[in-house]
Amino acid sequence: MRSLFVCLFALSLAVDAGAQSSKLTTVLADLVRASSGSGGGQTALSADALPQSVQDAMRSRRLRIDANDNVQVYILLSSVTDETVKQLTDAGVTIEIRDEARRRVQARLPVSRLNTVAELAVVDAIRLPTYARRRAGNVTSEGDAILHSDAVRQQLGLDGTGVRVGVVSDGLKGVFAAGCTAQCLGVDGGPMATGDLPAASGVRNARGVLTSAAGGIIGRSFQANGDLEGLPPATPACSFQGAGAEGTALLEIVHDIAPGAKLSFANFDTDLAFNQAVNFLAASNDVVVDDIGFFGEPYDGTSSVSRNTAAALNNADFPIRAYFTSGGNDADEHYIGTYASSGVDGTTIAGIANPGRLHLFQRAADTTDVLGLGPQPYNVISLPQNGEVAIFLSWNDPFGASSNNYDLYLVQQSTGRVVASSTDVQNGRQDPVESIDFVNRGAQDTFR
Repeated sequence: MRSLFVCLFALSLAVDAGAQSSKLTTVLADLVRASSGSGGGQTALSADALPQSVQDAMRSRRLRIDANDNVQVYILLSSVTDETVKQLTDAGVTIEIRDEARRRVQARLPVSRLNTVAELAVVDAIRLPTYARRRAGNVTSEGDAILHSDAVRQQLGLDGTGVRVGVVSDGLKGVFAAGCTAQCLGVDGGPMATGDLPAASGVRNARGVLTSAAGGIIGRSFQANGDLEGLPPATPACSFQGAGAEGTALLEIVHDIAPGAKLSFANFDTDLAFNQAVNFLAASNDVVVDDIGFFGEPYDGTSSVSRNTAAALNNADFPIRAYFTSGGNDADEHYIGTYASSGVDGTTIAGIANPGRLHLFQRAADTTDVLGLGPQPYNVISLPQNGEVAIFLSWNDPFGASSNNYDLYLVQQSTGRVVASSTDVQNGRQDPVESIDFVNRGAQDTFR
């Protein structure tokens, strides 16, 4: 799936904040309307009956609803105290993580309770959690030779002995799966049997979920479901592709480069859980590495993830001395610039009801006009049939205190109609983020 994020340095109001009064983000409001219309939750609706916005968000795994129709969300509160949390639990909310500094909790609640909880006076907004984006693809690594770590081992005798390396990623898929033979690339026993990973043991609960690892790999899950393999529903645990496989691959790379190093691993689902995973590894590892990125957070090093990681590195009680992450992966898939009015009102496009001037996209110091379109009140992307895209818009308001209210629309070029939108309200207590998930179910087309 392609991802595109747009950053606007906003100084003025783009749309009327009164255009949407709900505290629910657009896709959650769509979910509630669909659920209410069916007289029940997700189980009362077939997947095909759900609005496309909901289907696409579920397909991208940014909207996660369990078998009991409970949806995972962030609830932004006036403040996070025992009293405000009690009001949530009394309303049927299960609290997973509290973040007092950012005035939010990670929680799970029935779809049918979303509106009720949103109407509580202590609730400022209910939004989808910030989930991670994996950075690496399914490729064979040649990092050992590229980094010349093989020469270091041969000439200096340094192989990582005496060092513990922690990895934060999606899961340990395929490492401890029982009965894996041909499914594990035709190799009996998987990566431990081939020497790609050190011998370790995994612990499963009564439901067969891998919850921890010990021995050559010390592992712990910070996902809400406690699944160390990081598997979404109906994903085979033996396969080395898809969700959960990247953590296995990263551990194999570390073991190739530094076979003498001890290994630790942690996985997570949201940015709040990511911070817990980082703190866990920082408390017992010399080096920690991840391959993760987050959209819907500040991109200037002030996000909670950046601040938490810096705090872990500077904690004198922790052994961690180095932290490595990916960078620059989205250089060709983003736009950044100061908001500029195009003079074109959004209501000139069929399907846009909120008045407001469209932003003028144009070449700037940090942006290249790749297609040579010149200044236009839109940006352009092309999607093949069944192509997916996630689009994020953020601007430089404080998170949890945005008072500039922008909306985000995706318009099909061939028909001129709005095919996806995000019209969340920002009135001083929300995050400066709008986001869209979209799947092009028709023929290849251009969108703006």
